[in-house]
Amino acid sequence: MIGKALVALLLGTPAVTALISDRLTAASFEVGDYPCMFYNTDGIKSLPCRGSKTTKSGQLEVGIMARSMASLEDVASAVTTLLEHYDGVVDGIALSIDEAEPDFDDEVPDLGTYTRVIRFDVICSKQS
Repeated sequence: MIGKALVALLLGTPAVTALISDRLTAASFEVGDYPCMFYNTDGIKSLPCRGSKTTKSGQLEVGIMARSMASLEDVASAVTTLLEHYDGVVDGIALSIDEAEPDFDDEVPDLGTYTRVIRFDVICSKQS
């Protein structure tokens, strides 16, 4: 549910696409052009207390890979500016995203890249 809305939001934002073009995939990707992004929505689950399977809550992970730390910082800044405290409807999905929690930075010498994962607490619900 949230994956489609997240892709539409990120790729519909010029500040993000200027940096990553359309290089955004779910959880895994082929090594190729950089910078690129991936996301993981596995931590988002239905809220049983709401009595509906259309409302979910949990952690969204957004990962960034870049060839330089400066490029990594540029993409991280654009994504954080867009998603942090976002509250709106995208592709019929209401999204409420909390403050960014940078998880870690890592250098991957074999690939010559830098990686950062940013976590966001999110509540989403399908609008009728």
